[in-house]
Amino acid sequence: MTSIYIPPDQNISSTDLHNLVHSLPSPLMIAGHFNANSITWGSTNNNYRVNAVDALLTNSPNFTLLNDHNSPTHFNISTGPFSTIDPTLCTSSFHFNLSWRVHSDLYDSDHFLIFTSLATNHDPSFIPARKWILMQES
Repeated sequence: MTSIYIPPDQNISSTDLHNLVHSLPSPLMIAGHFNANSITWGSTNNNYRVNAVDALLTNSPNFTLLNDHNSPTHFNISTGPFSTIDPTLCTSSFHFNLSWRVHSDLYDSDHFLIFTSLATNHDPSFIPARKWILMQES
């Protein structure tokens, strides 16, 4: 899992984002605060910052967007509208094992909490055999 933050006063090129993401090991999940509005992930409009993320999704078929279009991730406290500026992306190889949701309470923040869960086939009753000795009697 990787977290990416792009401050509002900075921009990232499509090439830079592509090179960064493709330098990371797979499978990969990116939880991003990109400060980018896109109708692709639920905002009502696009802003100039969306180009790099949209290009990544369009030009990299192995990436999938997890966001639910009906779940905004941000509330602009000064102007009032909700938006979705925090896309969550993952490699397609394991997106069916992930669930994504936004909490309904802001908790005194301007961003909603985002929960992403990984379903596994782990059997909780299975206890692996110890492969080490903590103490040994003499």
